[in-house]
Amino acid sequence: MEKKYWQDEIKVDYTDRTLFGNDAAEEEQEEVFLSYALEPDITTDFLDRENKIQVVRAFKGEGKSALLRLAKNKLEKEERNLVISNTAVSLSPVLDSIDSDEWTRKWKEKLLNLIANEIGSRIGLAFSDDAISLVEEAEENGFKQKSFVSTIADRLKTKNIPIEKIRSGVKNPEALLKRWLKDGADTWLIIDDIDQNFQNIEKNRIKVASFFTACRQVAAAIPEVRFRLSVRPNVWKIIKREYEALSHVEQYIQDLKWSLDDIEALIVKRVEGYLIRHDTWEDAKKLLSKKSNRQREQLLSLVFEEPMPWGKQRTRPAKIILYTLSRHRPRWLIEL
Repeated sequence: MEKKYWQDEIKVDYTDRTLFGNDAAEEEQEEVFLSYALEPDITTDFLDRENKIQVVRAFKGEGKSALLRLAKNKLEKEERNLVISNTAVSLSPVLDSIDSDEWTRKWKEKLLNLIANEIGSRIGLAFSDDAISLVEEAEENGFKQKSFVSTIADRLKTKNIPIEKIRSGVKNPEALLKRWLKDGADTWLIIDDIDQNFQNIEKNRIKVASFFTACRQVAAAIPEVRFRLSVRPNVWKIIKREYEALSHVEQYIQDLKWSLDDIEALIVKRVEGYLIRHDTWEDAKKLLSKKSNRQREQLLSLVFEEPMPWGKQRTRPAKIILYTLSRHRPRWLIEL
């Protein structure tokens, strides 16, 4: 009677496409994502400012993007942090070279310019030379709307009014950022998908390997800069075998793994998130068991048959079947 009572009272629309959320965490609406996001154990290390570089290593669908998004959300809550989130695809240099040193220099240039542009976009009134350079750089690259003065000066360059506004820009971003960030805000670069569409050819191997080298060099040169990155295990194995310098990055890598209990908790959080978004969670809690283990079982049975048929005349707990069929990957779990 107990089971029938609480299940009849808690309403779940099985046709609602948002029931389990988006299977791609980076594309999920912020409110929905935060209602169900589950923090893996390694989140603590990703939030530790003492760790200059942290790399999550996991296969496609295992939660790399979700972890990076969680870290970004938490880091942004602290005023002292400047958090810059981007994808490697939008940062990648356009090079035909297979010279790893050239790729490293270009990656460094891209990373340093990204930081400079983001800082410039957040500066209000600029008085010092460094501040003016940062603001002008951000304006030129579309990171910041041009000020009234800049707009007027740019439009007054005519034959009759020979006014020319000379933009100094950022000539040496590394030196400027060293000065600007010294004893200032911690700057966190969160960069996902460095190995997107990776093919095992020389150019791709150099491109990905040199990215990690560039991150190490920037972090060493500017102590206030921290990197949070992702890579797939198969890609890492390929590039590490060929590029000895990556042995120095191995110490910063964290493998993302999901246990049976984690998968159960993930499903339960999705159901809980659904109830929260539909303003029925508080009422549902009054009907559910106060014991956490029993409550998880109840929430799981709201959306899955419990136990499930498995083989001939056999049944297994729903969480075990889902864990097995999804091969321990959150994205595949949600797709199922």
